[in-house]
Amino acid sequence: MTADACFRFGNAPAVRGREAIEGAVRSFFDSISALSHELHEQWSIGEVAICTGTVTYTRRDGRSLRAPFANVLKLRAGRIYDYRLNSNKSTESLTEIALSSARQGAW
Repeated sequence: MTADACFRFGNAPAVRGREAIEGAVRSFFDSISALSHELHEQWSIGEVAICTGTVTYTRRDGRSLRAPFANVLKLRAGRIYDYRLNSNKSTESLTEIALSSARQGAW
């Protein structure tokens, strides 16, 4: 990841800079107990990588949430400088997790 990278998770505000991104992602992982991905498709076009799949988040209360996702990663010299993680916005509980992390100052 580049030092000036940008990361956006769903509806949460974009986070800029490697350290801020690491903090935001750490805060998000602290808000869940586990996650797993099923990768369905992936493409590379120049220095852009795209993938789709299904993610399962296990919340701290033990409930699991499954949602489709699509990630777009833009690369510069082989390092991510723009990472967009998109998930089904109708999955309110998933968005709630992300926005809860945002309210805690992670985003």
